[in-house]
Order: sequence, then structure tokens, then C-alpha cells
Amino acid sequence: MLRSPPLVLGVIVWFLFGTAYSVQKYVLGRPVEITRSLMFATVFICCFCIASAFLKDLHDVDGDKEFGIETLSVKLGKERVFWLCVYMLSIAYGAAVVVGASSSILLSKLLTIISHCILASSLWLRARTVDLSSNTSTFSFYMFIWKASDCTYILNQIPHASSII
Repeated sequence: MLRSPPLVLGVIVWFLFGTAYSVQKYVLGRPVEITRSLMFATVFICCFCIASAFLKDLHDVDGDKEFGIETLSVKLGKERVFWLCVYMLSIAYGAAVVVGASSSILLSKLLTIISHCILASSLWLRARTVDLSSNTSTFSFYMFIWKASDCTYILNQIPHASSII
């Protein structure tokens, strides 16, 4: 059931950071602000969620076809959906770089630009090695997307990074 220790660790870290954030914002009574970084983070995470939902179906297209489940991967094909997700995530990373470049805090600017360029490059390097005919390969890429999402979340928790994402 828990065949991925890195995933379990990622969920635990996600929980701890989320809890710490909630304690600061709600328990200690700091005011909640709807900021540019919060709106951007929401859109960014939505892109990740949509892409991961589409990628999740890639490794089970044959079963979905067999049982008449019309997922996007069944309708459009594995390759189209895969690259749609890669492009969607690339746009999200590009937007993070642009928003980060607009930060007035030099550390945030550098951290955001460099880290999201590294994550985008990793995305493309990994995407080019995926064998869409292999369920193991497509599932491995799906898990990679979650690890990249965790990295983005952790980056957002670093002091000064919260002013951009």
C-alpha cells in the first residue's frame, strides 16, 4: 500500500508546512490577506492539479478503453494528453519566472527565477525520456510531477519567497 517512501515523506512534509502556515495565519491571529502571491499560487497549483489528473490516467488507458471509460487520454490519445500536460506545466513555470522577476526583493527574485528554471528544465529533460507505451514509465513521470509540486510548495515557504511564489 505504501510502496513509495518518497511520496509518504512528501505528504508528511506537505502536512507539516501546511500546519505551520495555518497556525501562523489563523491560531496566532495574523490577518489573512488576499495577495498577488496567493492568487498566483492558487492558479499555479490548479495547473499542477489539472495536469496531474490528466497524467494519472495515462498509465491506465487500456483498462479505461476496455471498460468504456472515456477519459481525455482515451479520447485524444496518450501522446497528445502527455504533451498538453508538459506544455501546461511549462507555462506555469514560465509564469512563475515572470512573476518572480517582478519582485522587489532581490533574494526572492533570484530564488524564484533560478528554482523555477531548474524545475522547468527538469520537467523537459524527464518528459523527453518517457516511454508512453510503458505504464511504468508514465506512472514514474506522474510521480515526478508530484515531487516537483512538493518542491514548489517548499520554495513558497522560504522567507521572502512568499512575496512571489
